[in-house]
Amino acid sequence: MKLFVAFFLLLPLSSFSVRSHEFLQNDNLIEKITYEELMQKGEYKQALELAISYLNSLDPAKDLSNERAAVLKDLGLIHIELENYVKAVDYLRQAVKILQDYPAADLSLLALAHNDLAYSVEMIGNSIEGMYHYERAFELWYNNYFDDIDNLTTSFSNIRHTFIQYGDLKKASIYMEKFTTYAGYVESVLKNDRAQLVKFKIKYLHSKISYEATLLSTNEALLSWHELVAYFPETKKYNLKGLDGYFLASLEALGYMFKTTGNYEQSIFFYKQMSQFNPSSFFVMKMNANISIALHNDKKYKQALEYCLKALEYFENNKFGTSELTLNIIQSELLFWLGDYDKSKQLLVNVFSEWTAKPLQLKDLQRLDLSDLGGKNNPFHIDILIKAGYIFFELSLIPGNETLREISFNLYCLAARSFENYYLKEAYNPALAYTQNSISEGLFRLMAQDKSFEESYLKSVVQQLEIIDSQHYLKEFLSKNAENLSGDLEFLKQKNDLSIAINYLSQVDDSEENLELVFRKNQLQQVNNKITSIRNQNLQFINSGVDLSEIQGLLKSSDQMIKYYVTKSDVFGLKVSKDALSIKNLGKTSLIIEELNTHKACLGNPKCNPQATAKRLHDWLIAPLDLRAKENLIFIPNGELHFIPMETLMDANSELLVKKHAISYAHSLKHVSVQKSLKAPKKSKFLVAYAPNYLTNKFSGIKNNQKEALEIASQMKGDFLIGPEADKASFLANLTNYQVQHLALHAEQDPFTFENSSLIFSNEERLYFHELYKLNFPADLVVLSACNSGIGSLEPGEGIMGLGKALSFAGAFATVYSLWAVPDKETELLMSFFYQFLKEGKFKDEALRLAKLTFIEKFPLKSHPYFWAGFVLNGSSEPIQKQDRFPLILLSSFLLLLAVYYYIVKKRKKNQRSF
Repeated sequence: MKLFVAFFLLLPLSSFSVRSHEFLQNDNLIEKITYEELMQKGEYKQALELAISYLNSLDPAKDLSNERAAVLKDLGLIHIELENYVKAVDYLRQAVKILQDYPAADLSLLALAHNDLAYSVEMIGNSIEGMYHYERAFELWYNNYFDDIDNLTTSFSNIRHTFIQYGDLKKASIYMEKFTTYAGYVESVLKNDRAQLVKFKIKYLHSKISYEATLLSTNEALLSWHELVAYFPETKKYNLKGLDGYFLASLEALGYMFKTTGNYEQSIFFYKQMSQFNPSSFFVMKMNANISIALHNDKKYKQALEYCLKALEYFENNKFGTSELTLNIIQSELLFWLGDYDKSKQLLVNVFSEWTAKPLQLKDLQRLDLSDLGGKNNPFHIDILIKAGYIFFELSLIPGNETLREISFNLYCLAARSFENYYLKEAYNPALAYTQNSISEGLFRLMAQDKSFEESYLKSVVQQLEIIDSQHYLKEFLSKNAENLSGDLEFLKQKNDLSIAINYLSQVDDSEENLELVFRKNQLQQVNNKITSIRNQNLQFINSGVDLSEIQGLLKSSDQMIKYYVTKSDVFGLKVSKDALSIKNLGKTSLIIEELNTHKACLGNPKCNPQATAKRLHDWLIAPLDLRAKENLIFIPNGELHFIPMETLMDANSELLVKKHAISYAHSLKHVSVQKSLKAPKKSKFLVAYAPNYLTNKFSGIKNNQKEALEIASQMKGDFLIGPEADKASFLANLTNYQVQHLALHAEQDPFTFENSSLIFSNEERLYFHELYKLNFPADLVVLSACNSGIGSLEPGEGIMGLGKALSFAGAFATVYSLWAVPDKETELLMSFFYQFLKEGKFKDEALRLAKLTFIEKFPLKSHPYFWAGFVLNGSSEPIQKQDRFPLILLSSFLLLLAVYYYIVKKRKKNQRSF
């Protein structure tokens, strides 16, 4: 298991703001100045006593809010230096509260308090609160003290660092761009002060190197390093103190970059360069620790242990956050690989004894609970839990140590629950995806290895993993479905129209002076308010966690749901049926991915025979799951598995999976749960087919798209919009009007930014992913009869982000899209067969299966999957129920006849009475 621990530079701000001494008696003033002087000298224990005494001496009857808050902030800083972060947090929170409630607050002091509070809460493991306070500090300095170069520079570095640590590279990028712009301003201000300019450039370039190294931008990071190191002689020339740490941390970032890419020799080279920049004992520890990790990843365990022990020497007289715990975890794993199992186990017990501040024994780790961990849930603490779980699992494979699996299981579960508390439910990123992947892999290895775990354990594991899976786009999908349940499509239509108008007006002028934009936004707010009450009620159901028992209850007896988990080392298959649940380790990830790539390339080339790869993939991905013929399969792919249709896999008898099973796909377990629980709202019309024409060289005409649209509309007695009528405006106007929407048009995938992928209507009008994402599109079925309409970028934690998925996020209950460029004529034929079977009342997955088999039967010379397998169904497989008016006509006729009969009988009785 590779280690990706990094120790980057994070700074509290130790500068002292100038405070008013009005109202202070002379003795108190001397006491205050004395504790500040002691802080400057680093004599923090003595400073602590004087600072507390000075705080207690302040007259509560006088307006000394800024002064009181300043002393509380200093007390927080003293405790930071004494590494008593819990106490620091207490004092700094008091300081922030006083200043936030005080109308004449010193905003610079408030910014300092926010910044130091952010640092402190991060050190006790609360990264989410840390990000909040770093942003508040930055906003205060940026908006009020733009020329406070030292503090604003430190704030830029800290906020960039904290978002990189969390894994939010987009937000880190935003702040790095702001920092670069600010750097240009500072250079113009300091052009006549070379010493101060050198100081600023060193800090800025360190931040830039750290950012580039995180992105693994090797060339850019090395260029920035050469620029930075050129300033080192000038630090001596101008006698600039306290800057060595920026050179050291930059070298550390470069070493981390090369270690992450597997270039361990180059990584160790940069780590060893740290010795040339006057490293303190702290940086010597970091240098040795990082060299140990690089050697560990290179499987040079004996050398790695030597450097690990050198790094641990630092902690004989010092404490620093999680670093010692992390190094002891590394030492434990190295001892395991070197065969010293007993010492490896004892070290792990020691780690958790120190973490919990309790004298623990090995058996206690099995009962360790989240409350024992003191709320510490930053990436380093989560990583310790994962690594410890991994080591205990490896130890459990040694005969006689099987009981250690219970400890391993508990530690992985604690990692999952800690991650749940840490993750903000926003977009995933590589760091978050890596952590979540490690937790999934550990838990599923245990489940697959040890059959003694009860099914209830597996359920709880899967449900916990769903909670910590990426929630960013899922939240929007759930919200859309809650709105669609409101039952009033007129509100949704108004919301769509206003969203489109606001998007357009914002591009022209996004200021508050744009009165039409302000008016439209107010209208949108009113519409949102109208649907809020019903939406919130529905969200109580939709936003609840995944309950596998409920999902099983929604499945038919003939359904089998298979969710794949592609982890770093292994691929796992979770099989869910109405009455059973199981997990299987299907094979090594590297081997399966290699085979998948070969198979994918073959599917796109009609001259390539895919049988060999289809059979090998079937042996890996399907055969171990013990599926029965005629079952309906719902696949939830993961990673590279998104790129291939499972229909193309073959068993040992060369029989395609599509011949034995109706197949559909889903984005997640929650996606299945919601769509099987709900029914699409009724629409006024049944089907519309769009077929634009393309008159420029940018997009070639689709040869049969208009014929395809006309035939489908005729076949299903629906409407069609072809040529110039198939424009973006018509599509948007009809979003909520039709059950089925067929789009025979071009789609363009942006290879760099999936949100810029688009559908192309007449006049080359584009409907972008990010526009679809904001709309409500509650269609029963959307068919994207376009090239590559389902393919997009593979985003961390999200899977394939293509236009097909955008339609699901917009609220479509089912989509049919293509995984590669299917030829025009074959698409037309396949779609004709598909709609014919839909018309007969077949389930959507069965209709698509029969369409593919019919195509193969009628055109045996085109039996290669390239011609028929590209289109897949995602979402609800329920039949399309056409809104037939005949029953209403029949009922009306019956009621009319009943009325006539009643009139005749009544008249006869009246006539009889008259005689």
